[in-house]
Amino acid sequence: MVDLMRKLILYCLTDGIQSFAPVVMWVILPLLFGDSKFAEGYILSYPYQFIFSIFYSLLFKSQLKYEKRENKGSGNSYTGLIFLFFVSTLIFVLSVLFYATIAGVLGFESGRFEVFCFGTGNLVLDWVFMGIMVRKQYNGAAKSAFVQAYVWHLSKLVFIYLLSLFVSSEITLVITLVVYMFVILIWFFGHIDEFGFSVNAFKFSIEPVSYDLGLTITYLFGINNLSGNGFLAEYNMMSLCTDTQWDVLSTGIDTNTTLNVADGKYDKSLYYIHIVYSVILFVSSALLLVIMCFIPVYHDSLNFGYIWTAFLIEMIWFPLYAIVYTMQGWITMMSPTILQGVLNIFKYVLRTVLTVVIVSEYAVSYAMCVVAVAGNLLYIIMYFYLRRRYKNVSGVT
Repeated sequence: MVDLMRKLILYCLTDGIQSFAPVVMWVILPLLFGDSKFAEGYILSYPYQFIFSIFYSLLFKSQLKYEKRENKGSGNSYTGLIFLFFVSTLIFVLSVLFYATIAGVLGFESGRFEVFCFGTGNLVLDWVFMGIMVRKQYNGAAKSAFVQAYVWHLSKLVFIYLLSLFVSSEITLVITLVVYMFVILIWFFGHIDEFGFSVNAFKFSIEPVSYDLGLTITYLFGINNLSGNGFLAEYNMMSLCTDTQWDVLSTGIDTNTTLNVADGKYDKSLYYIHIVYSVILFVSSALLLVIMCFIPVYHDSLNFGYIWTAFLIEMIWFPLYAIVYTMQGWITMMSPTILQGVLNIFKYVLRTVLTVVIVSEYAVSYAMCVVAVAGNLLYIIMYFYLRRRYKNVSGVT
């Protein structure tokens, strides 16, 4: 169990910097450029987190899981990364061209074009880079992924800081995107692999794609709800303090479960370790929020009563999600089914409806709470059904 926890912590630290570094970036950009509009950058590009995640799972992660399940080479995942890069870049370009329409739909304030463009473009680069690191983790190079992830994100923060000393915010952000785009292209040409792509691998993406599709719709409504109630900045702060933990909870458990299932080591010890892991992440998120309370620029301008209430409503379910994410890892590898997609769509249709109809500044959080209980209970029932069916069909105990 100690070895399993050590691996999980390594995945956590690698995935964590990829989630936390953008949070730090959006915290320091207002300080570097002396403009509070940059504090909204994280939430302005937030729906794109889910959009890019859909293509990450569909085009890349499914191919990676296919390789592990079928003992293939690494050509499928390399090809998937190329597809991910080009599709994400196309979405970015179209979003820039049609920014006025997007801003109107999502209710952005005026003067946010620069922030939106950089936030969306940066997501393209970070999602592709994350794919490169996860590919390393799946192929036994977790320590190398750990080192390279920190070099990538810390160098980007230093690069932005140094540029901001000499040029305007617009030039700084454009140069940053161009330079790190070239770094990605250099990696592709420096690690050319055989090409391969399997349509059969799409079954491994049913769970994450349906999840992200539902969550995208939910947050499109949620942002409008928060904007209308005047709590967008508060929810943005809560998201800054919790999104890293949500990300590494799901990605760390998914990687750990997938590799253990592929090696025939799936057992109850995974659940114990993942629950402890979730508690550690919950505490770290709470401590981060405490720190934010004592920073004057935030303490004087934000309603921390709202932030703490929303935090407790949404984060108290961390251990339950640790259990469910472990179950998801087994189902996706051993018994992928359209039921995963149906259940996810149901959960997020319910969440979207509740977000709209609940008359409260906590509508987004209350809706999430209901789904955490009802949706996850249904998922647990589905898991035991699929486990029993798998044992009956395969004879595996």
